[in-house]
Amino acid sequence: NVLNAVRGRTQRFVYVSSTSVYGQDNAEEVDEFSTVSPSEENGRICRDAEALVWEHFRQATEEARSGDAIVLRLAGIYGPGRLLAREQQLLRGELLSGNPEAWLNLIHVEDGVQAVLAAERHGQTEQTYLVCDDRPLRRREFYKALATRLGAAAPKFAELAVDSPERRQLNKRCMNRRMREELGVELRFPTVIEGLSHLFAERP
Repeated sequence: NVLNAVRGRTQRFVYVSSTSVYGQDNAEEVDEFSTVSPSEENGRICRDAEALVWEHFRQATEEARSGDAIVLRLAGIYGPGRLLAREQQLLRGELLSGNPEAWLNLIHVEDGVQAVLAAERHGQTEQTYLVCDDRPLRRREFYKALATRLGAAAPKFAELAVDSPERRQLNKRCMNRRMREELGVELRFPTVIEGLSHLFAERP
């Protein structure tokens, strides 16, 4: 519906997708050229939405309508108001789900906005850019850093069965080279450690 509404009315369409389109689950490095084969429903929905964007603008080009498109695949977004549920779990000492040794890929909301604006200004048409910070970190490290800032006990994770699918979920390492080099994004928060420090410093 959105694509039909903007047909012929935009110079550039920036679609914010997700790194969930990648199905790699064995700690592989992934970039814009990596295979897209999502294993989860949300990833498949994002992949299909990307395909709709490309199909729409290819058709618009054939019809000589103006406009082009860029796709941004954002890692997990964190920032003000986006950690509350996890904070409460840590403060209550609840067992956390998921594989503590799996890799997380994150981006502070302010840096995500930077990437969107940079893509609108000077991104290359019909390109996909992966938007994440400079260093993936393991789930255990993330929750430990969050617990430290909350003054909570060290995080504890629910034990996973050997054959549990959670052992292989969210376990890839996203690379942001093209975002930095081609979009010229200078991250305000290059790692989540710096981002968390800023978030808690800003709180009353």
